[in-house]
Amino acid sequence: MAIASLKKYENTFIVVSALIIALVSTLPFFSSIIKATEDATNPFHNSGFIIRRSIWYFFQSFISILVFIYFNFKWAKYITPEKIKRVYKVLLLIIYNVLLVYGMLWATIYFAKFTVGNPLGVKFALIFYFWKYILINPLAVLIAYVLQLVVKSKIVEIENYKLKEENLNIQLKTLQDQINPHFLFNTLNTLSSLIRLENKSEGLKFVDDLANVYRYILESDKKKLVTVQTELDFLKSYNYMLEKRFGKNLIIEIDISDELLSTLIPPMVFQLLIENAIKHNELSQSAPLKIKIYDDRNYIYIMNDIHEKTDRSNNLGIGLPNLIRRYKLMVDKDVIIQQKADHFIVKLPVIKP
Repeated sequence: MAIASLKKYENTFIVVSALIIALVSTLPFFSSIIKATEDATNPFHNSGFIIRRSIWYFFQSFISILVFIYFNFKWAKYITPEKIKRVYKVLLLIIYNVLLVYGMLWATIYFAKFTVGNPLGVKFALIFYFWKYILINPLAVLIAYVLQLVVKSKIVEIENYKLKEENLNIQLKTLQDQINPHFLFNTLNTLSSLIRLENKSEGLKFVDDLANVYRYILESDKKKLVTVQTELDFLKSYNYMLEKRFGKNLIIEIDISDELLSTLIPPMVFQLLIENAIKHNELSQSAPLKIKIYDDRNYIYIMNDIHEKTDRSNNLGIGLPNLIRRYKLMVDKDVIIQQKADHFIVKLPVIKP
């Protein structure tokens, strides 16, 4: 909830509270309409007078309560020094409210002359409205105080959420940036080898797919989640580059059910896990590395054979920890990692849109 929206709810709460209190305080007057007559000699029995009096008391109470609540909730802080002891601040608020009641009392007497008048005299009217304000004002002050506590709590909650979101965005951007240099290093090495060993058309095709891959990388920096279908489309260009890089030493199989194509996934997850499998395993014609991407409707599995490298000096140690943190930051779901004797599995929880 934005702070602007919170202010709208503040005003709604104040108005509704004032309406309820005004209605309750004037119910006895409205109920007297039932017993009203057309007696013109006694205004307190006359239906027209009673209706006018009930409407007047309702709006007079409603406006008075609004003034009392708004004064204590919003306006009093502008005329109360900030750097004074709490006890003095409370005393000042009491004085302000006494003065406000006094001013509202005489304002009510004045405006009553133009509506229901003061049939029993100004003195009686002063006593009547005085006791009415004695009951209404503390209730309005209480509402204003409770509202201040709620609003302060909500503002702190909103600010904390904003700080958390900004922090998550910074962390996520940092984690995404960790992927790109590693990927860039591998693709440039592949392109260099391809230019030396393949014909021109194959080199151009590789460059086109490389451009598609980097376009996707640039676009993914702006997105936290993409559909599985989008990620698989990206994987087509990426797979072509891997075929040129490893030939038949690498086999990738994809078997994702149609109903999961519209679910969500962090961008470049498949690429990261494939690169991770390649980085940690030997690839050869006699023992090709097999990677399979499939699902069970609750998880997407990325499974690879294990042909562990003896030399792991180039292990940067950021692949899987990166992925785990990305899921935790964005969707607060855990990635499941299983390592068995002959294969390694990463289970990505399905994220529904």
